[in-house]
Amino acid sequence: MSEPLSSGLDFGGFNKPGVWDPRETGQILYYFDHFLAAQGIAQDGSPQDLVQLRRLLGQDLHLVKQAYTRVKAIYDPLDDEIDAIEDAFVDLKDPGDKKKDDDKKKDGDKKKDDDKKKDDDKKKDDDKKKDDDKKKDDDKKKDDDKKKDDDKKKDDDKPKAKPDLPRLLSLKSEAAPIKEELKNWRQFASFEEPTVALLDSALAQPGNVSLRQEACSVAVRSLYAMLAGQFMDARNGRDIRGGIRANLELLGQMTDAAQVNSVPYKSTLARRRPIGAWDAGREARDLCRPGSVDGWVTKKEIAKLSHEAVADLDVSPNDPMWHTRATMENKRPDTWSDIENYINDGTTADLKEKKKFREKFPEFRYDLNRARSVLFWDDVKTTATSPKVNVTDAFGQDWN
Repeated sequence: MSEPLSSGLDFGGFNKPGVWDPRETGQILYYFDHFLAAQGIAQDGSPQDLVQLRRLLGQDLHLVKQAYTRVKAIYDPLDDEIDAIEDAFVDLKDPGDKKKDDDKKKDGDKKKDDDKKKDDDKKKDDDKKKDDDKKKDDDKKKDDDKKKDDDKKKDDDKPKAKPDLPRLLSLKSEAAPIKEELKNWRQFASFEEPTVALLDSALAQPGNVSLRQEACSVAVRSLYAMLAGQFMDARNGRDIRGGIRANLELLGQMTDAAQVNSVPYKSTLARRRPIGAWDAGREARDLCRPGSVDGWVTKKEIAKLSHEAVADLDVSPNDPMWHTRATMENKRPDTWSDIENYINDGTTADLKEKKKFREKFPEFRYDLNRARSVLFWDDVKTTATSPKVNVTDAFGQDWN
């Protein structure tokens, strides 16, 4: 494998030509199982699966990081030139403002240095033992100051950019698709890294059958999600034809919803009988007994259980998608905050892609609640069922 899976696979070969059978509706990658089988992955959570999944995802993660480094080397010079031209436009507004800001910064730095000197002198008097540590700090400060001076000299030696608007617009147009590609590679890496870490953890504990099965399941689902996302991106959001049978089935569900969705009543005696192999095949996968660490309940085991016993089964405590009943009852998760934190993390990463922003605000973290306290009017969207106002926050993020 010389290319990442997300760019090296022919996604057109993952599906059958023509329309789909209704029973296949919702299966985006029809030949995904065939693809796994070709890699020697049987999807049974075996030690062989664990090794093969680690090999496949580990190799892909390595190639994804290489692609990220390659694209970043192309994007950074463009981003630096964009920053330089934007700075030239800022200086063009009022050259005197920059001098005032520099003088103010010098005064502030001098005050900080004076305060630090007083603190250092007091520290010497209070504790002589820390002299060596202070010397190290001073040496480090000198090295840091020297590095800053060297960096400043390099910046001063660079030819000053001109406030060239056509060039700026051209650069932004050229950098936009590269930045998007860079963002995609970063997302792929952040998607695969925790999965590979989970697989490594399972490999390090060969006797933990439950962890091995969990890691294999997560890896397969993560791989499917990543490839399915790429497949739909390649289609530019176009739906997949389901055929007349699929459309008739959907119509039947809409017009006869009460009958189709009704839950059959089971008597007390019937609820206590084994559900059998047929109904066991229709139950959810990846179920386990509450508090169990022995792995999932197989279809054969489920077939011997009653309806009531099946109802008592739960998801694994390590399930990446669902919470256990005990979690929901005893320590109900704050799902809304989880979603907000997910958005905050992603937006923070996007904003820090800009080198100048990252250097100026190294500790910055985007916060939805703070960002929406001040919004800038953009326009009114009139195409929805009710008008909506499109606005932008101070960080350039769109809201509506």
